[in-house]
Amino acid sequence: MTKNFLWQINGKEKPQQLSVDVNFLERHLEDWIESDPNLLQPGLQIVGRQLQVIGGKLDLLGLDPNGRLVVIEIKQGSVHREAIAQGLDYVACIGAMSAGELETKCDKYLQDKKAGSTLRELLSSASQLDQLDPLNREVLLYVVGTKEDKSDGVDRISQLLKPHISVSSIVFQIYAMADGQRILLRERVDSDDGVTTKGGAVPVITLESVKEQADLASTGPDFRKICDAAIGFDLHPRLWKSSVMFAPERSKNRMIFTVWAKPANKKLKVYFSAEAMAEFFPISIAEATAIFGVDGFRELDHEAVDKFLSQLKQVFEVFKK
Repeated sequence: MTKNFLWQINGKEKPQQLSVDVNFLERHLEDWIESDPNLLQPGLQIVGRQLQVIGGKLDLLGLDPNGRLVVIEIKQGSVHREAIAQGLDYVACIGAMSAGELETKCDKYLQDKKAGSTLRELLSSASQLDQLDPLNREVLLYVVGTKEDKSDGVDRISQLLKPHISVSSIVFQIYAMADGQRILLRERVDSDDGVTTKGGAVPVITLESVKEQADLASTGPDFRKICDAAIGFDLHPRLWKSSVMFAPERSKNRMIFTVWAKPANKKLKVYFSAEAMAEFFPISIAEATAIFGVDGFRELDHEAVDKFLSQLKQVFEVFKK
């Protein structure tokens, strides 16, 4: 990863290089991710903190919009191979945990945070209740640090694991400004590009097989229209068991939107992130929100699907000019 430098510009004054405030970052990073998990992934929701498992206490446990559990291991300093190994131990513990124990641990956290939902309800909203079954459970790993050590083999380990488990390494840096304010910088070091499984075998999932699920579930025509349009706009399709996540080509694990094969209330279910769109395309969060609405789930009937496609066309045709 290229070392980052930031300068503050004040009118015609000489640019002032900002200093890195590592100690401040390490003290607060876990709190910040808990309060705003979008720092890691749009639509991510925290369902556990300092969760006790057989392997120890994992820092944070999340649930992404696709209904997959996300182990978040936060390390002071470098993202190194020991952090990957520790995170994988936690992934194994969460993957093997009984449905009852997982629900109890997560529901206690959600109740304490007055989240207003249970784990079962959150999984149901993502059409992923089968995640409660350890045999079907998908668990991702995010390892977060404040600097990266390229010599430590993290890239090699992550590449080796890709066919079997989704691993992402994320580095944050914080810069202190002259007036005392701070700027937080995120850089994704490594990201997965495959289908995650609990076991060692990679399932045979194709875009056409997910489209066929939609055909059987009566969402086929609308599902196919959105998938074909997104690919036409050069978005990358990430395939899951019953959904397709569309991401920018240069960062294939950052969701712009996800569309499900299974209907919600007889409508097509979509999750959209204006924040992610603004991160990778020349549009502000406010502009994306004005066009598509706020981040979150939506249920689209035929007319709403056509409107969503029209909105995508309106935005992406401008990008291509």
